[in-house]
Amino acid sequence: MMYVKFDQKTGTVIGVRGKEYTEENSIPVELAEVQDILDGIVLADEYEVRYNTKLKQMEFAKRNDNKIVGNSINDFIYEMPVKLIEDPDIIVVQDIVNTCWKIHIGARLGSSLRNKGVGISDRMMLSITAKGDPNVLYKTLFVELSDIVRNNYVVLPFTMLFESTSQPISVYTSRRFDTYQFKRIFNE
Repeated sequence: MMYVKFDQKTGTVIGVRGKEYTEENSIPVELAEVQDILDGIVLADEYEVRYNTKLKQMEFAKRNDNKIVGNSINDFIYEMPVKLIEDPDIIVVQDIVNTCWKIHIGARLGSSLRNKGVGISDRMMLSITAKGDPNVLYKTLFVELSDIVRNNYVVLPFTMLFESTSQPISVYTSRRFDTYQFKRIFNE
C-alpha cells in the first residue's frame, strides 16, 4: 500500500510514499496505481485526487479522465424525480414566486464534504425540458458544484418567460450523486 498526499483545494498530487502521512489530505492507493509515477514514466501532474460524488469518497485518478461512470443510459440522461425524498443530495427548485432557480446541496452531503475539506471543481449541467422528454430542450443551466458546497445553495434568476409559468417541465442531468429532487413553488 502506498499513500498519496494532495492539495485539498486543487487535488494536485504533492507526494507519494510507502509510509502513511499524518495529515488529513492523503489517501491510501495500491502500489500498481502509482508505479508509473514512482518509476518516472509519467509525471504526478497527470493525476489528481478528487471526490467521487457517486461513491462519496476521495479517489486517485488521471487528471483529464472525464469518463462518466454509470450503470445505464438513465445515469447519463437522468430525469430528476419530483417525489419527496428525505435529504436528497441535490435539490433543484423552480421558485416561481421569487422568479429564480435554487440549487441546494443536501444537509448530510454538504456537511460531509465541508468536514472533509473536499473541493469539487466540477460543473453541473441541468437541462430544462418538456415534461418527460429530454429531446425538447427549453433551457440549460450551469452550476459550479464548489459554489453549492461552499454556500449550501446557488440562485439563478429566470431569464425566459416559460420559467415563470406552471408549464409542465422536467429537469435532466448526468447522474453523479445518489439522490436528486425537483421541486416547484407556485403562487398560492
